[in-house]
Amino acid sequence: MIAASKASLLPLVSLFALLALQVSAAGKCSAKQHDVEEVQILKDASFYRSWAKRKGSEEDPLVSFVMFCTPTKKECKEPKKEFEKMAVKLVEKGIEFGSVDCAAEKEICQDAKAYTTRLPLFKSYRNGQMSKYTGELTSERMSKYIIRQIKGPIREVKNTSKHIEEFKASEDFTVLGLFRDASSPSYKEYLRAAKDLQVDYTFGYAFGAEEEHIVAHSVSNEFETMFDSDSVGSSSSSSTQQEPNTTTSPDDDDENEEIAKFTKDDITGFIKTASLPLVADLDADNFKIYTDMKLPIGFTFLHSAEDREKMIEILTPLAKLYRGYLNFLLIDGAKFEGLEDSMSNDGTSDKKRSKKGRPQFVINEFEPEYHNYPLTTDADLLSEEGEVALAGFIESFILGETKPMIISEDIPESNDQDIKVVVGHSFEEIVMDTKKDVLLMFMKSEMDYKERFERVYTKIAKVLQSQTDNIVVAKMNMKHNRLPKGVDLKVDVVPKLMLVKSTTAGKGVGRGDSKEGVDYALNKNALLLSKVIEFLENNSNYAADLKDLDHDEL
Repeated sequence: MIAASKASLLPLVSLFALLALQVSAAGKCSAKQHDVEEVQILKDASFYRSWAKRKGSEEDPLVSFVMFCTPTKKECKEPKKEFEKMAVKLVEKGIEFGSVDCAAEKEICQDAKAYTTRLPLFKSYRNGQMSKYTGELTSERMSKYIIRQIKGPIREVKNTSKHIEEFKASEDFTVLGLFRDASSPSYKEYLRAAKDLQVDYTFGYAFGAEEEHIVAHSVSNEFETMFDSDSVGSSSSSSTQQEPNTTTSPDDDDENEEIAKFTKDDITGFIKTASLPLVADLDADNFKIYTDMKLPIGFTFLHSAEDREKMIEILTPLAKLYRGYLNFLLIDGAKFEGLEDSMSNDGTSDKKRSKKGRPQFVINEFEPEYHNYPLTTDADLLSEEGEVALAGFIESFILGETKPMIISEDIPESNDQDIKVVVGHSFEEIVMDTKKDVLLMFMKSEMDYKERFERVYTKIAKVLQSQTDNIVVAKMNMKHNRLPKGVDLKVDVVPKLMLVKSTTAGKGVGRGDSKEGVDYALNKNALLLSKVIEFLENNSNYAADLKDLDHDEL
């Protein structure tokens, strides 16, 4: 199925800011200072090796942050500014900041394996344990990361109510895994996920649990969600549906070897879903995060600042209820008016769905196909009646009872020409008629069709009409129409010529329960009558109707 164009969302493409770090080290490193004194320039390789491996106690760890770059390079200039900005702010917390010029200090960079990756490179050291920073290069994001290293991004928590509650309250968002013991396969999978995600999240683990599970807790959202083996492939995990893992697996010796109840990917999907705000404003930074999740998104278009707080109040309990099934985003309807129109109106002349000035709600589905589901109600969403309509609409969508909007032009009042005009709303009736073969031209635009194909395609239609009533010739303008949901025809490029075969006549693959599409090798510059007839003779279920055609006259 052809995917709807997302060009209107281009203004929301994620922006990744550049960032840098500043590292102030005490000790015997002789060198001139950075532009700020909080950053120590590291020059001596032997000193660097001892400096990076120093250890403190677990209660008072030695934490340092190092930037590897070539300062004269363009790609290092902005990170350097962020680097220094962060160092000035955080040096009082006891964190040491340093930088290495890889053009001058080749031994240090080689020792740190900085040449194996693209510069700038950032590494943190906590009691001699190195972690590579892979997050966004902004002082804000990197500050949060390095502060997390003081307590440790992955911490053991005593399995008591007091210690668990203290851990949950230690940061705005925390993830706590409760496991049987350190030999648990699920615990090892948890550590793998934690290592990859420690840039953005704080992880804890506790032992002695009878039922292994993971809890994500958000202080600001006043929300907590649990993930266990029953959650794998369900609403709490990532959008990729999987069968739950079994607890044992026979090895080559016919012995049972315990395996993880949930995998690193399961855990990662759960955490990324749970960490999002229940209701968020759509912006350049978070759009890619939401679309990458492949979960449907409920967009609320707002037209005044006064409506925002009320809509958040209405949406929050729904967001809690359908967490993992549907994400909720707010959009400035005035700023993205074109997007609101394209998502709320089906393209016909009757545009009853658009109610300018009032909040509008549309569910956007990305997988397995791209579809929009606009809420159609005369009630204002801010009213009690509107709240009821919204809740019922979302429940129907989750249960699979809601039909998506079909992008379509108006159905022609008259359609008795040799070439039938197909629009989104008439696709099922004309193209999916199980008793007919349909030769369908998916047009890029009406103008392109007229310039390149109309003359020959009209001749094809007349020839076929003189021979059979069982092969319908049709065209569909894909600039203004889309295929209905569930139609299993691949229209990946336009223009395209396809024979959509009947299911009840002739011989061949098309005789099954669903119609099958066979592509014609459409020449980029020409459409040949003889070649199309030959194609139909080889593929149509009604090829016998064409047996009297004289190919020499074509």
